[in-house]
Amino acid sequence: MRNFFQSSFGQVPVACQLQDAKQMQERLEEMKEIYKLAQQRQELADGYAFSFASEDVLITRLVEWIKFERRCCQFFSFELVFEPQEGPLWLCLRGPEGAKEWLQGYLAVE
Repeated sequence: MRNFFQSSFGQVPVACQLQDAKQMQERLEEMKEIYKLAQQRQELADGYAFSFASEDVLITRLVEWIKFERRCCQFFSFELVFEPQEGPLWLCLRGPEGAKEWLQGYLAVE
């Protein structure tokens, strides 16, 4: 059994798997809207962590977004962390070499 936090990225290419240009644009806009809602951003060695208010509507939106993104951006690892006492919710996006730069390019994350 592998360690839960051990990377399993392997040779997954850092590229979107969507072929439809309209769908790609819609997903990019949704991604940008979600990141605008982030209260904080922390750089990780292999990605970024974003904090959000712990609101049911936002939690549902994040989970739905992750369900789709897992299929089109297969190079990302997604983690949702719920802090105690209804504290902030953290979305951690991690990936292989090049994934952080991909996020920087698409989201103007610096």
